[in-house]
Amino acid sequence: MTRGQMTGEPHVASILMYRAFLPIVLLLFVAAAPARAQSDGLFEIFVSVDAPGGGSGSADAPFRTIQDGVRAAVRNRDRGVASRVVIAPGTYREGPIAFGYSNLPSKEPSNRNPIEVVAAEAGTAIVSGSDVWTDWALEGEAYWHTWEYTWGVHQNNWNGPDAPTDIVMRREMIFVDGSLQRQVLSRAELEPGTFFVDEPGGRVWLHPENGTDLDEVLVEVGVRDVLWDQNHEDSVTVRGLVFEHAVTPWSDAQAAVRIANSDDVRMEECVVRWSNWTGLYLGESRRVVLNDVELNHNGGQGWGFFRVRDVDVFSSETSYNNWRGALGGFHGWSVGNKILSAHGIRIVGHRAHGNASRGLWLDYDISDAIVDSADVRENELDGIWIEASQGPITVRRSTIADNGRAGIYTTYSRRVTIDQNLLSGNAQAAFKIGGRDTRPVVDFEKRVQLALRAGGWVITNNTVHGRAMVTEHLGRPDWAHFVNTLVSDQNEFVARDDQAAGLFTILGRRFDLGNWRELSGQDGQSTLRLP
Repeated sequence: MTRGQMTGEPHVASILMYRAFLPIVLLLFVAAAPARAQSDGLFEIFVSVDAPGGGSGSADAPFRTIQDGVRAAVRNRDRGVASRVVIAPGTYREGPIAFGYSNLPSKEPSNRNPIEVVAAEAGTAIVSGSDVWTDWALEGEAYWHTWEYTWGVHQNNWNGPDAPTDIVMRREMIFVDGSLQRQVLSRAELEPGTFFVDEPGGRVWLHPENGTDLDEVLVEVGVRDVLWDQNHEDSVTVRGLVFEHAVTPWSDAQAAVRIANSDDVRMEECVVRWSNWTGLYLGESRRVVLNDVELNHNGGQGWGFFRVRDVDVFSSETSYNNWRGALGGFHGWSVGNKILSAHGIRIVGHRAHGNASRGLWLDYDISDAIVDSADVRENELDGIWIEASQGPITVRRSTIADNGRAGIYTTYSRRVTIDQNLLSGNAQAAFKIGGRDTRPVVDFEKRVQLALRAGGWVITNNTVHGRAMVTEHLGRPDWAHFVNTLVSDQNEFVARDDQAAGLFTILGRRFDLGNWRELSGQDGQSTLRLP
């Protein structure tokens, strides 16, 4: 018996009645729907924040909230009808916009009638986690407002070195005319462009830029932590929406936009910006496409992926993230646009600029991954960190430049191909190789444990400006394994005289290109050019 069938034998008369009644139901439905059904078969539902409320979702009487539109689409799905929710321009101060868990394992799993949630015009429908606050009282040079939230300092999930300070673990946000004000931890620290939350006193203090009258500007205060919560909902497309100002705490699997346990998902022409921590979380999902998605100016990271399969990312961006971490000098764990346990991932034409962290972080259990034609530059730490992965992983035709540490940093990763890239101006070196001994890694699909160490790399056809390679925290056996399994050739090294003498720094010793060839047996056809 398949899921959804009832036990016992149905009565013959009931079957005959059902067969007679079904055409009448379908006829009534079809008769009611033609004005809203489109040529592509999607039934259209309309939403406008300016609607009076109480609408039916028609073009003449739209729903007022996106949540109402999504609920109607889920109801249609349960009836076997595919829907498109069309959202008029405006700012929608709501969230979380939640689904109906249509594809829970306990429900009918084959219910994958498509749902599209689209802006009538890309970029004009804004889902905001903030509310507009007025009636500020002026006292001295600062204004105050009553404050009823008691979020406090969030639990610290990181007990390693360089632990985050209290400012990193808070989540209050205030925007004045769209500009984020800097949070401080005492009233004495207030200065123009800052705010302080006095939870015991029940007030928030805001010191705007000099000369700013809060009665004359838009003051938005973050109050909602999740804006989009899609869980166990397959075959959903989100297009053209902007999500902003979510006060998401630093917590696993939380984000302004959360997509989990959902297959065959598309997110296109969307923006997730100015959230307190993670912009987009994508977890335990398959066959996902991100196309022209901007995940910029988020407090911790633009995206966080976990246990995903077959993800395609095209022409997207994760830039200027970790501003919240930077307030407390925290640049390490769980920031840097992290991808964790991802199999079959393709990132094409991606931009990662100016993050107060790494540009891209391929963290753990990454296999069948391609980074193609990426532009990764001016990030505070490494351009790309390939941490502990079994591969294969390919980085090709990309520019990795002017990053604060290495261009590409690896620990414990094998079967990595670096081909046809430009690596230039990276502070430590183009490549940094680390990882002492082996590290256990569990393949989340095969459920087997692997003992990984860096090896099996192919570095070919790259242009490398400045220092080429350094090692860090690497033992001699680890280096021997790496270099004995390395293929490196047809690269062009560009270095000044003072750089050329130490083009490679291996286990503390400096080598020029000739000495490197003798040491490694590699780069016989590579060239050195002095600028």
